[in-house]
Amino acid sequence: MKNSGSPMGSSLSPILAEVFMEHLEQIAFSTANESIVPVLFRRYVDDAFAIMKSGEDEAFLNNLNSLFPTCISFTIEKEEDGRLPFLDALIIKEGDRLKTTVYRKPTHSDRYLHFSSHHPRSVMRGVISGMVERARAICDEEFLAKELGHIKTTFFSNGYPTVPLLIVPYYKDQERKLSVWVGPLVSKFILKGLRMRPLF
Repeated sequence: MKNSGSPMGSSLSPILAEVFMEHLEQIAFSTANESIVPVLFRRYVDDAFAIMKSGEDEAFLNNLNSLFPTCISFTIEKEEDGRLPFLDALIIKEGDRLKTTVYRKPTHSDRYLHFSSHHPRSVMRGVISGMVERARAICDEEFLAKELGHIKTTFFSNGYPTVPLLIVPYYKDQERKLSVWVGPLVSKFILKGLRMRPLF
């Protein structure tokens, strides 16, 4: 019998988790010594990104872990060579600026839905547009071209025909269009609700 936490799979569990984390956050910031409070603190569910004064990270971590020791335990990951992964982003410190690009774990295989699978082509287009949207949302301008190149290579290795040689989302008249070139001869504009069927 479970006597703590919230049930797995329940629609109420994420809400309860968020309420708990907000409560924990309020207590942590109101009870911590001002000298150890982060300069910047951003949280997504139970993953947090913080910028702190040098040497104060362990003290703040100990403060967090002392609040509800039987319910939750935090660990810390520090930057290495000015780089720190956070969720899907790799945060890069350059001088007094933070830049971001897409982060992949070392075990990431770049295996996605293969072109030969029996899925609707709309699903395959969705995989492409999802990866491109993620790149555009996360990458600083200087990293975007490299990430789009990686996406192109990835789809080639997953059997897509001639690979989308260029994937460029752009915005015009408040409508999202995705321009996908499939080889040298065929160019299609894919827009949600478009009547024409793209080749893939």
